[in-house]
Amino acid sequence: LLLEPERRNLIEYSEDLTVLSKVSTGTASSPSTTANYAIAPDGTMTATRVIFDLNGGTTVGDRSILRQAISLGDDYYFSIYVKSTNGTEQKVMWHDGSETATETVTNEWKRITYDARVGISNAGIALSGDANLDVSDILVWGFQVEQGSYATSYIPTNGGTVTREAETC
Repeated sequence: LLLEPERRNLIEYSEDLTVLSKVSTGTASSPSTTANYAIAPDGTMTATRVIFDLNGGTTVGDRSILRQAISLGDDYYFSIYVKSTNGTEQKVMWHDGSETATETVTNEWKRITYDARVGISNAGIALSGDANLDVSDILVWGFQVEQGSYATSYIPTNGGTVTREAETC
């Protein structure tokens, strides 16, 4: 049996990522988002399209960022489902106040995870100039930030945080 512990998704809108902050630094543009653009992993028309554009930027100072401000201690996990919109490999990076791990996005839905650092100020995804890619056009859905040492199954939210009770047998 797979019994999950009590967990809370700290992302307020886990499926409509158009409500997240859109930020840019250097030569990059703020990401553009389109809600309900494609079929999500759960079969609903709720996947958000995100286009990150660096406008030719090639340094870590060139960033296009989609994020929610959040203040966390330690032992947190991020997860999100991603897919390329055009069938070619794309790149995305986890954003927790700076860019960290780079992930490859393919033409299949994939849940990517990230073990967050201590004392972060943001939770999101980004494209940075050191990714050797000028534009990343992806679908995203099911963004989750939870306290714990591993990611659990998806906890949907729609305007606030949601806690899933621990499962018992």
